[in-house]
Amino acid sequence: MGVKIWINRKKIYLSITVNGIRWRECTGLTVSPDKKQNMKVLRMAEVIRSNKEISLAAYRYGVVDPEGSRMPLVEYLHREVKDKPKKHSLRYVLKFVEMFAGNLKLESLSPQWIEEFQNFLTSRTELTSNSAEVYMQAFRSAIKKAVRNNLIIKDPCLGVKHIKGEEKRKEYLTTSDIKLLKDCTPKDLFKQEIKNAFLFSVYTGLRVSDLRTLKLEDINFSTKIIQKQQIKTSNFVYIPLSEQAMEILKGQEKIRQKMDNEKTIYVFPYLCSTRCHCNQYLIDWGKDAGVKIHMGWHLARHTFATLILESGADIYTVQKLLGHRELKTTTRYAKVTDKKIREAIDAFPLIS
Repeated sequence: MGVKIWINRKKIYLSITVNGIRWRECTGLTVSPDKKQNMKVLRMAEVIRSNKEISLAAYRYGVVDPEGSRMPLVEYLHREVKDKPKKHSLRYVLKFVEMFAGNLKLESLSPQWIEEFQNFLTSRTELTSNSAEVYMQAFRSAIKKAVRNNLIIKDPCLGVKHIKGEEKRKEYLTTSDIKLLKDCTPKDLFKQEIKNAFLFSVYTGLRVSDLRTLKLEDINFSTKIIQKQQIKTSNFVYIPLSEQAMEILKGQEKIRQKMDNEKTIYVFPYLCSTRCHCNQYLIDWGKDAGVKIHMGWHLARHTFATLILESGADIYTVQKLLGHRELKTTTRYAKVTDKKIREAIDAFPLIS
């Protein structure tokens, strides 16, 4: 194991070798033409090199990184959100950590502090309990990563009860709602594709991220089955296509014929090309169709899960179709519907 300073094109890097594997990391420092300034830069580079060597040794021998453990919690979280999407929950919770934590260091994190922070989120902010728990999930994931990287010895979140959220009734489209949406066709070609993609999700349960990346090669048209690796979970799903789903694919073929670019390898080329989520298009389309439920992409996925359960499918089948690793995730999508409750009561034996 070794860490050396390596300079290339005036940039200062660390050349790291562990178990025969070598890689380089940029220090962010640049060689200065001024000799005195350059001596300071090289001294700083040596400090970075030494700290990196200590961190690698700590990781190798399973002990806490002494330098990393003294890092302020806020600084650590800022590093973690650096490559996260703009709307990632960790970015939101970081704002509250900055308000509450001060200069608290990673080594000072404790179960008591976690409880106090959770109480702060639920009692001294405008967050709902559900939102606070979502933010805490992102926070706990970041802390677990700190444990894996030997920045702290034990996860302080262990044993701390999660924030209890309020159960909300998940809405879904009825068959009459779906008919209204089918009968309302926007004039714009792009909006027509948004309509097709949404209805295709209603019939297949695919997420919008999977709709964006769905290629023609993912579909076996002879057997009418989609075989695709999900973007979110990396799990493969195998979804038989209904006649209604096949009709949408025929409609999309006409749209692709009007396009002349490389995106036509995708089932939904317009959706693939745009970076926006197109939620406003869904909302406007829903209003034009006379649907009272607030439209969003996830509504289609939840509708698929609910309607297929009402049709008699068991929860394990729905789990496979949705591509969930755990059954408890599926149960959040598919609560028992009024129809199932009525069927259960009607099946109660008559007692004379």
